[in-house]
Amino acid sequence: YGFTGIIFVRTTGVFARRNGSFEFVPQSTYVGGCPVDRVPGLRDIVYRKLLFVKPIPDDVYASWLRLVDVEINGSTLELKMP
Repeated sequence: YGFTGIIFVRTTGVFARRNGSFEFVPQSTYVGGCPVDRVPGLRDIVYRKLLFVKPIPDDVYASWLRLVDVEINGSTLELKMP
């Protein structure tokens, strides 16, 4: 996009079960200090171009589908298998 350097993208949200698996549902997103949720259409561009660009490896995806629960406790992501 013509710029170089480090850009911090921070998003908060929850995990919800959708279509038989868990999905991260963002609630707020910042690029640097800019709250992208306040700019109409910017959040979708950020997600499409910066966050969700790498495909998930098949083995990770297969394991993710088997999860029975996903929780965030403080700074810990807990993945629960059957």
